[in-house]
Amino acid sequence: MARTLRVFVCPLAAGEQLLDPDAAHYVARVHRLAAGEELVLFDPSAGTEAVATLLEVGKKRVRVRAEEPHEVPDIGCLPVRLVQAMGKGDKPERVVKEATALGVSQVVLLESERGTPRVAHTDGRATQRRRRLEASAIDAARQSGRPRIPQVIGPLALEDYLGEVTERCLVLDPRGNVGLLDVLDELSPDADAAVEIWIGPEGGFAPAELELLEARGARRVRFGPLVLR
Repeated sequence: MARTLRVFVCPLAAGEQLLDPDAAHYVARVHRLAAGEELVLFDPSAGTEAVATLLEVGKKRVRVRAEEPHEVPDIGCLPVRLVQAMGKGDKPERVVKEATALGVSQVVLLESERGTPRVAHTDGRATQRRRRLEASAIDAARQSGRPRIPQVIGPLALEDYLGEVTERCLVLDPRGNVGLLDVLDELSPDADAAVEIWIGPEGGFAPAELELLEARGARRVRFGPLVLR
């Protein structure tokens, strides 16, 4: 059975409505659906979905009739916050996309000594990047079937985020003395407390940064004998 197409709509409400130009192009030109077919509309800001029927499909106009939206519970057995050092090119977008598909609840982007510099908040490029990050998350939610997207925070200076560090912060480091799964087994099963997974830039966090994190209670852990990039 073919999988039902999922289309982003925000805000989502019951009744007849026109899809925005991007969604209309996706339905009519990319997937070439026809009137009478069904699709799923989803609003990740509210975590809601609704089955909809295509009433009209044209080159520039797509009209649907949506059923009453219903809330869909998010996936994941415990909240996970990914803290990622900024990388080159489109790496932040790729990180957000994969984190969304994996069920991460928050993504925090950090400046680090070996990472790429932060774009100034007053610069228009910062706004453009935030839009690209949100688009990456929405695209991943559409493809994976996830009803919500993670909150994206930053970029922040590492020093400005140190106040959030606790013993539930796990820094991935190939030189760590304990495995990630072993540490997760030791953590108390607090359903409301997020586990933070810290991932450094190319070359990893600098020694001084690792010392700062350990002084705050973070633990250096490893995935295994191989280094993942």
